[in-house]
Amino acid sequence: MDGHSNGTQGYTLPGVMHYLQTEWATNHRDRILMKSELEEMKCQVAKLTSENNSLRYINAKLQKQLDSLNCADSNGKASAREQDQLVSGLQDFELAPLIEARRHLEDKMREVVFLLKGTDSDLSSQLELERQRALLVVEDQHKHAAEVVDSDVKRVLTQSPAVPESPEYVPNGLTKDSGDIDTDNETVIAEEDADKTKPTPSKRSNSFTPSRPTTDYSKPRFTLKSHISQIRSLSSFANSLLTLASGGSIILWRFDEKVKKDSISPKEIKTYSSNCDDLEFINWISKDYFVVASHSKVFLWNINQDTPDHEITCSSRLTQLVANGDFVVLKMNKSVKILVLEHSSDITWLEFDDLNISAESIALRGSLLYVKIPGKNLEVYDISNKVKLLQTISISVDIDGIVQSLSIDDKLLALGTEKEVVVFDFTTNRILLQQSSKGVTQVFFTLSHIVIVDRDGSISIFSRDCHLLATMNHYDTLLKGVSIEQLSDDDKNFLHKATAVATTYGDDYVLTGGDDCMIHGFALNN
Repeated sequence: MDGHSNGTQGYTLPGVMHYLQTEWATNHRDRILMKSELEEMKCQVAKLTSENNSLRYINAKLQKQLDSLNCADSNGKASAREQDQLVSGLQDFELAPLIEARRHLEDKMREVVFLLKGTDSDLSSQLELERQRALLVVEDQHKHAAEVVDSDVKRVLTQSPAVPESPEYVPNGLTKDSGDIDTDNETVIAEEDADKTKPTPSKRSNSFTPSRPTTDYSKPRFTLKSHISQIRSLSSFANSLLTLASGGSIILWRFDEKVKKDSISPKEIKTYSSNCDDLEFINWISKDYFVVASHSKVFLWNINQDTPDHEITCSSRLTQLVANGDFVVLKMNKSVKILVLEHSSDITWLEFDDLNISAESIALRGSLLYVKIPGKNLEVYDISNKVKLLQTISISVDIDGIVQSLSIDDKLLALGTEKEVVVFDFTTNRILLQQSSKGVTQVFFTLSHIVIVDRDGSISIFSRDCHLLATMNHYDTLLKGVSIEQLSDDDKNFLHKATAVATTYGDDYVLTGGDDCMIHGFALNN
């Protein structure tokens, strides 16, 4: 419908189709829920009817006994005293349970009437509320299905459909300072508790001479050498790996999961070439699609095609890209752009909304977008239907520098800057780790590990409770047992300027790529 001529908002066919599909799915789900509840109520009515018939039978039987006793009394077959004792015994033994049963039946009938009257209520809102709570409670996710700060950040962690009025959440273990504005409820991590649990930051050892564990974590299990230029970005999905090198070279790799883990190595499947030679970001969105971007353009790509399917130009310099199967979020200098993915025979995207905020770093988990803004605030947005600010969380812990890496799962939150990295457990309101770094670029949470990657290629592997398991460096293989002081000036200069990127493959490997054109696979479990 054309609404541009009279100044009203225009509607696009994909947008209308998306809206109608969403409404149909919602109504269909509501009908199924209503039928289910009606069947449950019918079963309850049948059960209560059966109880009622049983009680009527017992009542008739007792009435017959009473009539028989009255007849015997009138005929003088027993004395008045014997009659009183018999009737008294009958009442004490038989009538008391009957009276109690009748009261129970009355209560059940009132319950049935209440349920029948309640079928016209807004079941959709109730269903959405329960689903929203189930997806946003962190501690309960481990108990029922596994998906800031909270997962219990407690009304906010993991994706869900839109709710007309999302109830306010309070992260588990964090105290909420309620304000006058519903969408700006601040949660503060207590400074006293933080001081008690905050460890003394310790200077990390030289990243090129890491402390070696008893098992040899530092030796790569495999190395990939197909690229001839610097590695810019890595992304893994299921048993697939995408590697992006400068010049726009993209390679698709596949892991053979039948191969023993001690000898696993991905195989090169396909190579893609882009006309855009300054690509910096790559991310899977499904098993058949990935998104790749430079600082000015974003491309949606089908792995079976040689060229991208869709392209969008950024209004300003793109500095971070996060994506999942439903959304692509772009962080630019002074705004955050949200793209919604449309799934049909092919995947397309719609420009959904823009947040005119200056963000330091962003993270995406389901339909929840976490935005670290300047200062000590972390904002949580629901982007499932319309962009809605759910919570503003204030972290009263001093973080040295601008946050350039934000990572979150159902229990932990990591903030990385040029100088340090901080890991919180928001279910217990504790700082698990706070240590200096040389510029954190990425933090990964796996089932059993926390992996911290610095810009210089150093990698720290921790257990989930932040016990250091190993340290290594992507460029350790260049040293070959030689100290840095023994290298040539050119090699020293290269290592001084070299950077690295990484990703994880399940809970088994951390994959790193760097300016040496190499991709190494380090085992997480030794």
